[in-house]
Amino acid sequence: MPTESVSTDYRNPDGWIGIYSGRRFYFAEPRLEDIDIKDIARALSNLCRFGGHVQEFYSVAQHCVLASQQAPAEYKLEALLHDAGEAYLVDMPRPIKKALSDYRAIETNLDRACATRFGYPYPMSDRVREIDNRLLVTEASQLLGPHMEKWWAEPHPHWEMMGKPQPYTLIIDPWPARKAYLNFLATYDMLTGTPR
Repeated sequence: MPTESVSTDYRNPDGWIGIYSGRRFYFAEPRLEDIDIKDIARALSNLCRFGGHVQEFYSVAQHCVLASQQAPAEYKLEALLHDAGEAYLVDMPRPIKKALSDYRAIETNLDRACATRFGYPYPMSDRVREIDNRLLVTEASQLLGPHMEKWWAEPHPHWEMMGKPQPYTLIIDPWPARKAYLNFLATYDMLTGTPR
């Protein structure tokens, strides 16, 4: 397992957060040995998609498991872990991320570190990006409430750049945090064959 630090222009030795496993996590200069699948599963299972603006709790961990289920075999691990960095930086809605240049730089560095740590490609593959965007519209249409129709009909710069993705036909049944945590770890174990 690699143990080197991933370099960044945002070094701040005092910039750390406490994480569930008890470590200090230096989010601006992550060390690969501090990136742990159990911490990721714990945090993502407790983070709500859409900044919490949903009808009921729906975790980033469940989103990641669903992404992995939609992916072809060679993309399943990348799809499961495509939001791994959010375990340390939270799930921030895309328009807010775009407005925060320092956040984006830190997120990019952390996403690269997670990909290195778990051995999937960086940057995100086009196939996983497509799956992520299709899930976004699927989730939004089912979880954001009655105002979704108006939002969907309005022009959006993101869709103009890439084209509006088609939602999946799956029905989303939100899991409680504990179930999301266990399913995330079980999916990781199945894909990697690595006992924890």
